[in-house]
Amino acid sequence: MSTTFTIEPGTTIGPYRVRRGFDREGGKREGGMSHVFEVEVRPEYHKPNLPNRLALKVAKEDHQKALVAEADLLAKCSGHPNVVQILPLAGFRRATYAARSNFPFGWGWFYTMEFVEGKTLDDYMAPSIVTSLLNPSPEIGQQLSLYKILNITHQLTTALQHVHKQHIVHLDVKPQNIILRTPTFGYLSSNKQHLVLCDFGIAREILHRREEVLGIATAEYASPEQARDSKRNPQTIDVRSDIFSLGIMLYQMLTGRLPFRDIAQTTDRNYAPDPPSRFRPSIPRQLEAITLKALAKSPSDRYQSIAEIQEILKTVPTQPDWEAARQRIFAGMSLTACIACAGLSAIAGHAIISASEATPTPIVRTITPSPSPSATTTPKLTPTTAPQSTVTKVPTHTPTKTPRPVTPAPTVAPTLTPRK
Repeated sequence: MSTTFTIEPGTTIGPYRVRRGFDREGGKREGGMSHVFEVEVRPEYHKPNLPNRLALKVAKEDHQKALVAEADLLAKCSGHPNVVQILPLAGFRRATYAARSNFPFGWGWFYTMEFVEGKTLDDYMAPSIVTSLLNPSPEIGQQLSLYKILNITHQLTTALQHVHKQHIVHLDVKPQNIILRTPTFGYLSSNKQHLVLCDFGIAREILHRREEVLGIATAEYASPEQARDSKRNPQTIDVRSDIFSLGIMLYQMLTGRLPFRDIAQTTDRNYAPDPPSRFRPSIPRQLEAITLKALAKSPSDRYQSIAEIQEILKTVPTQPDWEAARQRIFAGMSLTACIACAGLSAIAGHAIISASEATPTPIVRTITPSPSPSATTTPKLTPTTAPQSTVTKVPTHTPTKTPRPVTPAPTVAPTLTPRK
């Protein structure tokens, strides 16, 4: 049976209508055990206290039980702002978090969660053009600013501490499962981004072993005991496994590279990665100490709880938010330039309107007639008005000697003498 399928936009799944799907090839978010779709609640199932735009997760045919267990674990962890929120399904009288529907492969389980918009942490650490030019190796990505690293670490440790208090271990802590969303206009005051931990597909309760078919953890971020764990060779898996994965992420954010090239180096007790300060000398010593201790091969040599890491994080010097400062300066310069351009445009427009509404100055032209013996008076001046124009030219008057017209002598009428 095929483990892949597509659902066209507009298809209804219970009380939901599909808007679009996410696929791994397109860089979107989809787990290895499921398909994820953006859906909207059909009008007849709208509830005022629940969002209408959601993410719907459908289990692949070989992981039906795993998705039901995931929904149950996620429901126990909901309520924390840094953990993705599972939402009760629409159309049920009681709070129900997982249900079945008919899909292309047959009947399958699904659940809905909040739709989180933003980039994954993996997107932010992907090699940039500058990084690729300086070092063409695809294994080396971008180093994040210390301000961003501390912000992400504080929020991620808070999320993991909440999960661990529910006696749940995530087991898949990696950049692809961490979404960072920036509040609208948030950069004007701070560059702090809101972190959301997602994908509990292989999470398990510490006291209970999951027997159903699970997905495989990403090898680059798996702890040594997680890599060795199997039915024939069961290992003790607890919160210290998540602490190891956190150490790998810290190393990668600081240096732009992974501490271990493959699973063999991860499980080799004699192999230790280079200190992060070798690649970035400006790293605070407290942050480097946290990273290296979290990467200890033996769980007993690591931090035993997230709370221990949080206490040491408090001693790390606070870093300035240079990125937000640059953004605020750019925003201020752009706003100033817009205001200046608007002011110049208003002045120019006012000048044009004033010039067009100005009263034109009449132009007087003197007409001097040629002397005529029959003329008895001096011709009058005839004023003419020049056409309206934005610029009025004053006529240049050049005096000329005009001969006075000759006044003819009066003619005496003849006297008629009557004949006798």
